[in-house]
This record gives sequence, C-alpha cells and structure tokens, in this order.
Amino acid sequence: MANINFKLRALLLDIENQLSDSNITDLCFLLGDDVPRRVLDACKKDQSMREVWETLFSCRKITPDNVTYLIERFEQINRMDLAARLRQFCHIPFSSTVSTVPTRTPSSPARATTTNELFYQRNPPNSS
Repeated sequence: MANINFKLRALLLDIENQLSDSNITDLCFLLGDDVPRRVLDACKKDQSMREVWETLFSCRKITPDNVTYLIERFEQINRMDLAARLRQFCHIPFSSTVSTVPTRTPSSPARATTTNELFYQRNPPNSS
C-alpha cells in the first residue's frame, strides 16, 4: 500500500505542475466545501496544491484506491487529460458517467423499470 500511496503522491505533484493559475483558482472554488478556507487561500497565493492534496487525503476524499473525487473535479474544469491520467492510475475500474443499471440478457427474465411496472408485475389487474 505504501508504494501505491507514493505513486499517487508523485502523480499529484506532476499534475500540479501541469495546472495553470486559472485551473488552480477554479479547482479551489470547486473544493470549497471540503477544504478549509485558509488552505484554499494559501493555495491561491502560493499556487501550490500540496496542502490541498494533503487535506483531501486526511478527510479521505481521495485514497490510493479511489480518486473519483478528483477525476470529477478535473472534468468540471475541462482538464480531461488530467482526469484520464488519474483514471489510468486507479486500480479499480470505474467511471463517473457509466450507469450501474443491469442490462437484460436473453436468458434473464424481464425486469421492471418503473414503479408502475413493479406494482403491475406484483399485482396484475383482474382480467374479468
């Protein structure tokens, strides 16, 4: 785990070097609910994300096994390249845009997709 943690931290340092001042300002705005104001103000002043990354680790918004939180924020500031790098790093396949609704296969029975269909399948109308 320590090696994975080191690799993620190294990746975050490299990502930080690719962020423009505008990217940092936008990212700080998006992180406002999860990172203390003093940390964000220092980040904007120094243009260093290190304390921000540390705060996100501390509050478990990011972990070596889950960087979805950061991926979503990078997508919001239109840094798809950085989001893609984080996706490649993560060992657990995921996507913030993929639906988790099961698909129907020919061998599986049809599943109700709406509340009305659920009730209909459970209590079909009388056919008198």
